[in-house]
Amino acid sequence: MAMEDELCFENRKLVTLGIGNQTVQASTVNSDGIFSPDFQNNFSFNATCVVSGTNANTARSRWRMQLVLCGTSPCDNRNTLPYTITPKICGQPNCLLIPNSITYINNKYITTYSATINNAWKGAPTYYYARCFYVCQGQPAQAQDRSASSIVLNEPVPGPPPPSPPPSPPSPPPPPPKALFGGIAQASIDSPFLDPVLGVIYVPSTNSVPVTATCTVQGRYAQSGRENWPAQILACGNPPGSDVCVNTDYDPNVAQLQPGESADGRCLQMNVVYDGSRYVATYQFTLNNALLFPPITFRSVCRGYSGWE
Repeated sequence: MAMEDELCFENRKLVTLGIGNQTVQASTVNSDGIFSPDFQNNFSFNATCVVSGTNANTARSRWRMQLVLCGTSPCDNRNTLPYTITPKICGQPNCLLIPNSITYINNKYITTYSATINNAWKGAPTYYYARCFYVCQGQPAQAQDRSASSIVLNEPVPGPPPPSPPPSPPSPPPPPPKALFGGIAQASIDSPFLDPVLGVIYVPSTNSVPVTATCTVQGRYAQSGRENWPAQILACGNPPGSDVCVNTDYDPNVAQLQPGESADGRCLQMNVVYDGSRYVATYQFTLNNALLFPPITFRSVCRGYSGWE
């Protein structure tokens, strides 16, 4: 606006200011001094004006930077604006910037500014014009142009790559294979009171008989826990024990042999061993009230399997 030969007095002293230097800094600039907005088309920059002189006021109200949008044509006298009609509050160009700081050292006034321009690039090389002013006695009509520079913007920088999708949850482990059995299960009964010739157990006067039952079956993938191999002691016929055991099968109404108990049909000890091809389940128990139907009581040991399936 006003030329440098116009006189300005502050506190009755003549203010002398030369034409200064102005620099603009931003993080996105190429070797030709052309800047780029960020990937969201916002352009943030810092500017510094250095003016030599004396007797100027260092209040922030005395120093301003004018930021003007010239458009997609280079800035000249046709598209720059006078200081007096520039809006007072800087939001988007055209506007005025208030200095961040003012320093006077070695007869030089150093003012710093910063701003962010939204929607900065207009689809082609975009030109802005930045000028530093000293406002004599705080009167806009007496603003003195001390330095100026052009800012040219190219298209925005590329945006960051999209975030990687979250990793897929791990696949659930495959279910364990089902138990497979083959061949015919074999069972045997042993007792201290077993007649090795007749294969019958003679009941002592206590009517209590220790028994060891062994079941052997070929198979794979079965569990070998004691709870997986339940067994029952069944009295055959009606009344119970009165008839031979033919096609005797599991009876849900009869309790299973359980480890650690000693009662009628209860198991004292049991063990399951797998040798690579066969499962051998052994049950040791005491059969109380053994003779139900004199003179012979028929009983059967029924063994089952309870696994994943």
